[in-house]
Order: sequence, then structure tokens, then C-alpha cells
Amino acid sequence: MSVASTRGRARAKQDDSVARSLDTVTRVSTDGTQSESRLGNEAPPPPLPGALLLFSDRAPLFRPLTLVPGVPVRYGRSDFAGVRVPDSRVSKEHLELRFADGVFHLEDLESSNGSYLNGVRFEGKRTAQPGSVLRLAQTVLVLLADVRRFLTGEVRREELGKTPRPVVVGPTLQEAFDLATVARQRGANLLILGENGTGKELVAEHYHRATTPRGPFVPLNCATITPHLAEGVLFGTRKGAYTEARDSDGLMVAADGGVLFLDEIVELSLDVQVKLLRVAESGEVMAVGETKARHVAVRFVTASHQDLRRRTAEGRFREDLFFRLNQASLTLKPLRERREEMPSLMQLDVEGEGALPLHATAIELALLRTWPGNLRELRAATREALARAIQEGDTAVRAKHFPEQAGLRLSASGVVPPTPPGGAAVSAAAPLPPPVDDERRWPTKEEIVATLAANGNNKSAAARQMDLHREQLKRLMRKYELISTDDVE
Repeated sequence: MSVASTRGRARAKQDDSVARSLDTVTRVSTDGTQSESRLGNEAPPPPLPGALLLFSDRAPLFRPLTLVPGVPVRYGRSDFAGVRVPDSRVSKEHLELRFADGVFHLEDLESSNGSYLNGVRFEGKRTAQPGSVLRLAQTVLVLLADVRRFLTGEVRREELGKTPRPVVVGPTLQEAFDLATVARQRGANLLILGENGTGKELVAEHYHRATTPRGPFVPLNCATITPHLAEGVLFGTRKGAYTEARDSDGLMVAADGGVLFLDEIVELSLDVQVKLLRVAESGEVMAVGETKARHVAVRFVTASHQDLRRRTAEGRFREDLFFRLNQASLTLKPLRERREEMPSLMQLDVEGEGALPLHATAIELALLRTWPGNLRELRAATREALARAIQEGDTAVRAKHFPEQAGLRLSASGVVPPTPPGGAAVSAAAPLPPPVDDERRWPTKEEIVATLAANGNNKSAAARQMDLHREQLKRLMRKYELISTDDVE
């Protein structure tokens, strides 16, 4: 039997499998309590292995590629499982890929410009775990055990904010947007949980835009205001209430008819939480120094990177306020679980004046690191890499231009190089897919603030007391936004 005939039968079998999977895609009801299959109450379809094609010839892409378990597929310049890639450096027949027994089986077909698994070139045959990064010349893919959720998705740009700025929305972020839309249409206050830098304000802005007409969108990071000022900032003040008080309506009134976004809501004191509860329940705002309440119509979106249920159980957050603000909730996934967005996010930061294209090695590096600072850290590192590439007179932004420790986790000895699934740790200069978080318990924001205060804001003394290196303390302070990323002290 000819090779062409074998590949044709494999492609037909693959297309049939994809069609069956699309026909049985699971739908979730708007209240999140029920699910159903288009074919009735059947069990969900089995996982559909494959890969996400994310970058080729210096440009981001988003193409899910599917595999039939046990059936090999050959990737080449003119045929990437039905997709033509623009990368002329990919050989006509570059690599054979097969999924069997829970792992991917790779074979480089003596390609001219090489195949790379997790940043390391290989020849002949290899196996790879799901989540691994595969680079063929200047084309980059992520291998996945199940690509079904990406088959009908996309990665696109949107303009958000009063002063429009481009943002990248992939399938995972779109799921969060959809949940926010449902909450807004129900008139429910929304609680957003997730790590710092994951885009919680983007979801809050989407919530605001989900209905018309819409009033103002007023954001506040509660960690940026001191406890004794928070009451006046939120509820307003009247001249004479205290020595320096002046007439001010506060953010509750500013958000009247719209949405008030309170990021890091856990930073508000219990006294302020009492007044916030009154607004959430009755819409009545009482400014500091005022005796007559004012009525406002405000929807609340609140956010935190901490476990708010745990804070409530510990008595550090009011239970009645928690349930008032948590009429709908979602948890925003970290960037390491939204890798499909990375190439387009990086593209935002290499465009414009002095622009240089992205090299495939830069995308490969980004996909292989954990990015504990999420979108904020990746974009800052990309801008730094662009500046370095320009300074060196290079023609593209490459992996070598990125800061050596960018995107890596903190540890007691500095940073932890990622580890491939089933593999051994390597140096930070050539990281592989990330492991789970290490078991060390890092100081909380509150613990750092208290220790600094006890040591007269002496970072070296505070670091010694917490058994940290001074640079680790500074990195944690930047993570908790206690100092800016530009602060060198």
C-alpha cells in the first residue's frame, strides 16, 4: 500500500473522529448547574489528543490540530494536518507524530532545520508528555491530551477601557467573559478570584460593557489606600469632619448608575466593610461627617488573589458582606494555563516604533516558563527583550534577549528552573515545562507588612527574620505590589 493511500485513510478516520466530537460537545446552562449533550444524556466523548499550532514564520497563529490515537500523522511545509504553514524552513516532510498510551511519539524525518522538544534539538525518535512544546524550524506547537475545547475557539484582539487599549482574548479568557456576561444580565454582583496579573480588571470591564445603557466604570485597588483614608475615598467626606477634610462625594457616588470595581477587597478594614455592606444592601451612602444618607444604584465587581472564603472563616472578612458580593463568582486561570494567548500578548509589545518580529525561540521560551507574575510579567519581559534586541542590532527578538530569570518561580535559593513531565530539572537558561509549586510556605502580604514595620522598614533585617534573601523579599514585595517593579531599594 502506498504512503499517500495510508495517509489518506488516516486523514479520513481523523476527520470522522473530529466530526463525532463536535457533535457531542457539552453545553453548560447559564446558571452553571446543568449540562447536557446534543445527543441526550450520554457520557461525554473521550479526550481528543492533538496540538495547538501557535506560531509560524514570525507571526502568532491559533490552529487546533487533532490526532486519532494510534494513527501517525506526518507534518510538513505544505500539509500540517490540513493546515498550510507559512514557514518556508519547515521541510516538505518534517516530523511524524502519533499519540498512544497517554504519550506522544515523535520522529524527526531528517529535517533540514531541525525538530526541538522543550527547547532541545533531537534526531530520530522521541516520546513527549502532554503539555510539551514542539518547535519545527520556526513553527511552534503545544502538545495536548485533549484539544476539544479549542476546536471552536479563537484568539483575538479587543479594545477595552476609557482610553482604548488592545487586549488579547483566548478561549480560556472568553469563558470568564461569558460568565461575567451572565452575571451582569442577572444583575448579580460578581466576585473574581485569581492570581495577581491574570487580568481581573479586564473581566470587570467586560462585566461593565455587558449591558446597555451603562453608567461609569470606577476601579479602585484597595491595597493602594491606607485604612484611615479608605472610608473617605469610598463614601466621601464633608468639610469639618476632621482637620483636613474637604467636601468630596467619594467613589460610590462617582459610580452611581454603573459599576464599582474593588480589587483586593480583602484589604478593607472591618469598619469599612460595615459601611460597604450598607451600600450593597440598601444603596444608601453616608459620607464621613454627614448625617443624611444619599441613595445610589451601583453594581459591585470585587476581586482578590487570596482565598476569600478562608478569610471569612477566620473572621477577617465579614460573612454577610461576602455573600452579598458573591452573588456570582469565577476564578480566572493563570497565564500558564492560557498558553494560547502568549504569542499574541508578546506581539502587542514588539509592535510600533522600532518594532522587531518575534523569533520562534522567544515563543518557545515563553511557553516553557511559569510566569508567576502572569500577563504583567510576560509583557514587561517582552518589552525588555525588545529593547535589548534593538540595542544589539538584531533582526528579531530571540530567547537570548529575555532576562535569564524572567518567568521563573521563587525559591529559598533564588529561582526554581522548571522540570519537564517525568524529567529532571535543568538550568534556568534552558527551562522545560514547569513542575507543581514547591512545598515551601511563602510569607503573606500581611506578614511582610508586619515584619517590615517591626524592623523599621529595614528590608535586610525583615528578610533575615523571615529566613529570606533580601532579593527574595523584594521580589515578593513587587508581587504583592508593596513596591513598584521599578523600585530598586
